[in-house]
Amino acid sequence: MSYRRSIMTVVAILTLSQLLNAQGNFRLQVVGGGSLNSPTTGVFSNWGDGWTLGGGFSHSISPSIDLALNIGYARYPYQGRNLQLAFPAVVGLRWSISGQSSNVIEASIAARVSTSALFIDPFLSLTTGLYRFNISEIIISTWFDSSPQNMSRSTYIGSGVSTTRGFAAIGAGFSIPLGSSIRVTLEGRFAQTFHSKEIFVPLLTTVQFDL
Repeated sequence: MSYRRSIMTVVAILTLSQLLNAQGNFRLQVVGGGSLNSPTTGVFSNWGDGWTLGGGFSHSISPSIDLALNIGYARYPYQGRNLQLAFPAVVGLRWSISGQSSNVIEASIAARVSTSALFIDPFLSLTTGLYRFNISEIIISTWFDSSPQNMSRSTYIGSGVSTTRGFAAIGAGFSIPLGSSIRVTLEGRFAQTFHSKEIFVPLLTTVQFDL
């Protein structure tokens, strides 16, 4: 874990130094799209596929390499598809389970290497940063038929908490110029937290404006 954090810190310092020392070639970017939540071993596998929206800045350090800083927000609907529950076989025992949407805030840096084509520019990307998971509560309610007013409620383990995790992602896509100062990029990524319990597949559309 410390090795991965050290790599992320070095990449962040290099990216920030490049952006702060840059002269020109800045772009404002707005990012949006879907985010597929791949079930793994984490409690977040109880939420479904969601959407993401964000923005940031990018800078071209060469004709084929861009560096970017981005802040994003993603929201995922509750599904409860991977709950591990066991109830005693007691006559008259009833239960219900409910949950709300959860969200993830992303702060990331990215490097993108592209190559020129006839009209579109294909690229590969490497992204790293932090996810802030705000996991809503999963409420388990139990009662007996004979006394439904005496309902007992508990919170599913691992839910109702906020936690921060480092992540890394690889991606591929292509960029399309829409004039002298606007570009649209389409990209798919495979993102995984460093503790390997959450995996996301963002499918992103980015609009970039030259500054």
